[in-house]
Amino acid sequence: MLVLTGAVWFAGAAGMYALEPGSEVTGGFSSYWDALWWTGMLASFFIGRDAHSSEGEVAGAREMAQLRGEIAKLRKALAAMPIDRGQESFP
Repeated sequence: MLVLTGAVWFAGAAGMYALEPGSEVTGGFSSYWDALWWTGMLASFFIGRDAHSSEGEVAGAREMAQLRGEIAKLRKALAAMPIDRGQESFP
């Protein structure tokens, strides 16, 4: 997991530096290491914030439990539906 985290961190910094180089964007990154630093700062700022927020984009444990419940209800409803074998089925 640590290797994957590092890979995402380095790739994120490369993407940020490619999209916002200081030579082309006012206030952009002066070097790859500068982009790497700010990628780490952004990651450390956002880690845990979204998972604890009801409005966050990343689902926390509570939202995952609710989603599992909804999926179980959907499966039960679909299983109760009659199947008409006379119609074409989709692939």
